[in-house]
Amino acid sequence: MSKLAPTLPPLLSLLSRATEQERRALVYELAARGFDDLGLAGARLLARLADGAASIQLLAAAAGTTKQFAAREVRKLERAGYVSVAASHSDARAASVTLARRGSQLLEESRQLKLALTARARRRLGARDLATLERLLVALIEPAQEDR
Repeated sequence: MSKLAPTLPPLLSLLSRATEQERRALVYELAARGFDDLGLAGARLLARLADGAASIQLLAAAAGTTKQFAAREVRKLERAGYVSVAASHSDARAASVTLARRGSQLLEESRQLKLALTARARRRLGARDLATLERLLVALIEPAQEDR
């Protein structure tokens, strides 16, 4: 009589668990560095600002949320010192949101921590398996974007 191989959870469950584990590690390390006042929604908006100034409408579209929600998040980010908000040069009715010094510092710390988490994964999996995992994840992502 042969033993049945253990059944793995569905791919989405595995990806979600791995992502959540890495996200928790990133949030913990950022909090330890003084960035403990930022939620996931705010972090997504900040990441979009790495490319330069944006209107609240553009931030909302990039984050897949409403303009009202993005405006609330931007106000929180501004109070915490992550962004600066000014009237747009091209449309005085619109706001132009840019990274403040603290926002730039957070993005740099986040980038460094993500590299450290990748190095940790390389130590755990080995360079070859990590490269395979990265290649396979890219292969999963690319067609999904084309299917839209």
